[in-house]
Amino acid sequence: MDFSYIAGFFDADGSISLLSIHKNEYKSVQVSFCNNERHRIAVALQYYNEVTNRNGKSTERAISRKEAFNRLFYWDGKK
Repeated sequence: MDFSYIAGFFDADGSISLLSIHKNEYKSVQVSFCNNERHRIAVALQYYNEVTNRNGKSTERAISRKEAFNRLFYWDGKK
């Protein structure tokens, strides 16, 4: 996988949004992908995590979101 795959995927199924939770706060950028095939989104997320430097730090919220993502997209063979 390389950046050209992600760029093509984003061109077909991606969007960029500017978000503001409260009127007077800073805005944040949200990049999203939509696709019916979950494994394609999982591949894009895996690539993002590989190329993003986070210095090994994660918040509890980030950890819980990652665990929720894994429960949705990766089946461990258990019911």
